[in-house]
Amino acid sequence: MTLFDQLGFGFSDKPAGASYSLLDQGRRAGELARALDIPRALVVGHDMGLTVAIEMLCRHEAGELGFTMDRLVLCNGSHLVELAHVTQLQKDLMTDEGAAAFVAGFDPERFALGLRFVWADPSRTPEVDIRAIAYWMA
Repeated sequence: MTLFDQLGFGFSDKPAGASYSLLDQGRRAGELARALDIPRALVVGHDMGLTVAIEMLCRHEAGELGFTMDRLVLCNGSHLVELAHVTQLQKDLMTDEGAAAFVAGFDPERFALGLRFVWADPSRTPEVDIRAIAYWMA
């Protein structure tokens, strides 16, 4: 199994002058598989990686990916925006005023309570995950 953080995201390097376009992210994923001599793979695209995985699928269909994509799993992405259930907080965060108000009034406990509803079954939300996310947001 090979997992990687896309260049410029999460804890990966953020080199100055690098391109972080979705096209380049898809190209890099194919280059990584070739460098590791991976001839075929099941690809999982999560969150923004969903869009990168679709770019990889396009490259696969065009014979330009560099390995055989046996299967593709897409999860928790924003590719089908019309199917998203956007919360009021998410709408507020899309404006400068809403983001400023969120930061000014951030309450980790209140945020943790609301975050539980991101999971399909709020009663099964891992407490450690909630606490960690609220901690890093504070």
